Amino acid sequence: MSCCLGFAESREKIEEVVRQYHPKDFKIFVPRRIATGGLGYKMIVGIVVLPDVQKNTQLFEALLKLQSSTEVCVKVLDSQIDQRDARIVDLFLLEVETEVEI
Repeated sequence: MSCCLGFAESREKIEEVVRQYHPKDFKIFVPRRIATGGLGYKMIVGIVVLPDVQKNTQLFEALLKLQSSTEVCVKVLDSQIDQRDARIVDLFLLEVETEVEI
């Protein structure tokens, strides 16, 4: 799959969507990178936000809409409630496909 945007630009698009629902209480991180052969690779992107059923359902739906965009190669993998340290968070996992820039 050839993507129009690189990882940095794709991350910005993801962050724009997340900021609509969680302007200040989110973290985006990359827990895994997967080589796909050639110059392409996939990055698993995690998004951690505070739990809020209504906001996070809307966020999930907005990420699904982003997934259908032709300019970014984003795939929504999962959304789950998770306990980190002594607090509960909502964790979203996305897969972003990108290519090494030459």
